[in-house]
Amino acid sequence: SNLAFIGSIKDDILDVEELAMNLLDEVRRNYPELVAQRYKLDAETLALPPYELMEAIGRKRGLLVRGGEVNTERCAIMLVDEFRACKWGRISLERPPQRDDMADFAEEDEE
Repeated sequence: SNLAFIGSIKDDILDVEELAMNLLDEVRRNYPELVAQRYKLDAETLALPPYELMEAIGRKRGLLVRGGEVNTERCAIMLVDEFRACKWGRISLERPPQRDDMADFAEEDEE
């Protein structure tokens, strides 16, 4: 899914709302402060489930349709576009192995 996040997979074959929710979930796990700062979210809002978080961001940005409902597709497109334009800040989607994992690699090499 990291390839989809950065645009290496065509958006027209993906569910953009699902992509945006996965992206939000992934980035807030490792960089919660960047998501909170970009969208002016408090800790309680940041802790919402992905779909509700996307709705909260859409509401803050005024991405509404008649009846006051959030246009989640438009919000999802905005989230993905802003991420790809590096507006969220410097983010690495790849995480280096933890020290415990490195010890496992060293043991495998010795065998």
